[in-house]
Amino acid sequence: MSEFLDGFTTNLLFLGFGALGLWRGWRELGRAWHSATWPHAVGEVVGSGTRIENYHDDGEPMRRAVITYRYDVGGTTYRGARVFFGDAIALRFAGPGRRRLATYQAGRLVRVAYDPANPASAVLEPGASTAAYVACLVPAAVAALGVVGLLAGG
Repeated sequence: MSEFLDGFTTNLLFLGFGALGLWRGWRELGRAWHSATWPHAVGEVVGSGTRIENYHDDGEPMRRAVITYRYDVGGTTYRGARVFFGDAIALRFAGPGRRRLATYQAGRLVRVAYDPANPASAVLEPGASTAAYVACLVPAAVAALGVVGLLAGG
């Protein structure tokens, strides 16, 4: 394959994956903004711990903080695991994960913000977090690299 096609394909992949990631991140950021106006219910943390998601190249486990809670809306009990929008990324890192585990220990009563149109969708910390913005900025940068590469000739 020619050098042009290799570069073109790589840049097209950067653009495509970046655009897809940006679309997903933007959608989540919009939900985060809306969550700031959601009603609240009293909930209880039912589980708080870590889970091994996969392994680094050096064989070390990559841990993620996992916090589960239950809450009642209109006589129905729901279970949730989202702490804040963007937590799938942020809680993989040791510092934020440990802080959240210390904050949300099992048995603790919490305020749960839930989507009035879909009460099964809930979050403990409503609003847009730094992680929600990062989930948009990183794929935007990847897509921009693809665009720059394509404009530069492949």
